[in-house]
Amino acid sequence: WEDSEQSPIEIDLQHTNTYFIPDPQPRQYKQQLALESHLARRPHLEEREMKLRQLADRVTEALDDHLGEGAKGVSFGIGEEKEDADNNDSSIAATTKTKTARQKPLAWAQLAEILVCLHSRELLPPTLSENDVQAVSDHVAWRWFENLRHPVLAKSAMWKFASRLVENMERKARENHPLYDGSSSSTEMEIVREYEEESIEEPWLCIYSAHDSTLIGLLCVLQLEQPAEWPEYGSAFKAELIREEGDDAVLRHWVRFSLNGQVLRSTWLLDENDQPATMVPLDGLADMIHAEHALFEDEGTEEGLKYSWKDGLLKEH
Repeated sequence: WEDSEQSPIEIDLQHTNTYFIPDPQPRQYKQQLALESHLARRPHLEEREMKLRQLADRVTEALDDHLGEGAKGVSFGIGEEKEDADNNDSSIAATTKTKTARQKPLAWAQLAEILVCLHSRELLPPTLSENDVQAVSDHVAWRWFENLRHPVLAKSAMWKFASRLVENMERKARENHPLYDGSSSSTEMEIVREYEEESIEEPWLCIYSAHDSTLIGLLCVLQLEQPAEWPEYGSAFKAELIREEGDDAVLRHWVRFSLNGQVLRSTWLLDENDQPATMVPLDGLADMIHAEHALFEDEGTEEGLKYSWKDGLLKEH
């Protein structure tokens, strides 16, 4: 807009859905669906699913009158594809020998979406309570973090977006001082002035709009600690680029992350007190984002390589 005391502000709206984790589909790689299914079948996840199966059945039955046609044929991604749900349900039915097609529960993410909406409008079925809403929401959050926290899946889902964020920061750091990790001799300062005259200024602020699932994927690929609550509608995740200027004129750039005002510490780097760091060096963050990872059939012994992530590509072995 035009203002007598301010310069015009230009807002560039581009790349609206190129780097996000689509909610819930499609995936960035064909192998990603198989990877998600593999992670969802880990014993500790299946054990917890079995313990909460009665809750899923009870909530699904209570919501039956609220469902439209085709509601039970929807896939909800991240270990909850319809095919996976059907296979898992068949395995449970083989054990209990009491389940029917009508009794198959909805996907956990689907249950959470419906319950949150009904609860916000005070339209919960009389057989369900606020505790049920919280229990389902907590389990969905646990499932998403438990699966997306694995670096191979996190990189598969969010590497393009995360690397884009880091590259934007690196360009801004070079713009401020292309030799920010060197000394400041007269020759170098001439190079700086020449660079600043020729370069196009990088934006000071980049805004992205996405789903809560995008936020979860981003927190996981950046290896940040889990927030106290699942991101509510209208949540804001902030990544700040901070420039440090020392007495020797050497510049170093740091990155700090927060969600709705709560600083999220980085679990991949410890501070001087052996606690997750509240700020991380930009160069270290870039190295972490581009690091290689592997998933083994038996992660305890690292035998039987199943999937690997290298140079921006997911490979199934």
